[in-house]
Amino acid sequence: MAGLLHVAVVIVLVVACDGDTPTTASVDTLRLVHVLFRHGDRTPTTVPYVTDPNVEFWTKQGFGKLTKTGMNQAYNLGRYLRQRYSEFLNTTYDPLQVYARSTDFDRTLMSAYCTLAGLFPPVGDQIWNTDLLWQPIPVHTVPKNIDYLLNPDSYCPLYAEIIFETFNSTRALEQMKKHQDLFDLLTEKSGQNVTSFYDVYDIEGGVQIERWNNLTQPEWLTDQVFEEMVDVKNIYLSYLHPDNQTRRLRGGPLLGEMLNNMKSKAADASNQREICLYTAHDATIIGLMSAMGLPYNGTNPPYTAAFIVELHLINGTYFVQMWYRTDPAVDPALVSMPGCDDLCPLSTFQQLANPSIPEDVKKECRAC
Repeated sequence: MAGLLHVAVVIVLVVACDGDTPTTASVDTLRLVHVLFRHGDRTPTTVPYVTDPNVEFWTKQGFGKLTKTGMNQAYNLGRYLRQRYSEFLNTTYDPLQVYARSTDFDRTLMSAYCTLAGLFPPVGDQIWNTDLLWQPIPVHTVPKNIDYLLNPDSYCPLYAEIIFETFNSTRALEQMKKHQDLFDLLTEKSGQNVTSFYDVYDIEGGVQIERWNNLTQPEWLTDQVFEEMVDVKNIYLSYLHPDNQTRRLRGGPLLGEMLNNMKSKAADASNQREICLYTAHDATIIGLMSAMGLPYNGTNPPYTAAFIVELHLINGTYFVQMWYRTDPAVDPALVSMPGCDDLCPLSTFQQLANPSIPEDVKKECRAC
């Protein structure tokens, strides 16, 4: 199992600011953890397409809702975090040590609760019902349109303007021409007008869920057609953060909060906060990574993918170490910002992050 219990096998790294002096990170040096993760498995957010033969199936379940599979995925993420940080976090839940926030969607809020259930099952005098080994832990949220921290679709006129120009750029239009046959096929067969990358992205998401659930697909929706839809989806996602300004508007606020949390922890020994959990969406993870200078790599963050940012105190100096977990069966991968090592001095991390952090995101968005 990777991580801190990575495990007690510490990672030896050479730190740029310290010449050739080896530095180690372990559970003993850990001071603060941030975890941004995508919600669990869900139903399609809308009818996949007008002529979809499975519309009635999804209508009964509700759109954009967390499934039982998703609940288990989120719960198991909590259990993973409990195991990874078993020597760092208290066994019992302490509100001074834990902070959880979610976007204002049923699927993300429910995922947050399930993850917390796996992370902090009640023990000892925290058990309030012997028939229910669960305890309520608060999850904070704000309305969708003003959630600039986690919601990738919060109200931001400037972002919308830049993205409109991006998708109407010469490069984007040329890429659309390469997939015109797909647009034409989907328009003919889906019962709706498909003219943009987003239209394909929207359909592909629902079809992907149907394929995972082994639901019947029409004859025209072959593997080859679906694979091209996935390609177009990835083109769409690659265009969501085309420049530094859009990275500031979408990923910058969360990057800024994480940085401020780490600076506060480093400056105040009495600060008891140990873990901050953020439940959001695939585009939220893409946005944060883009703000860190890590562009979209063509692989959409899967359900309960988790981006982890740790703060360590080593020999009197604070360092940041980051991990990305995309597969429960595979150890998380070390991630580093361009310009820094895997173990990055907090001061260097701040210098690299500052250009991507807005001073007033609502003002920069032209939302006020």
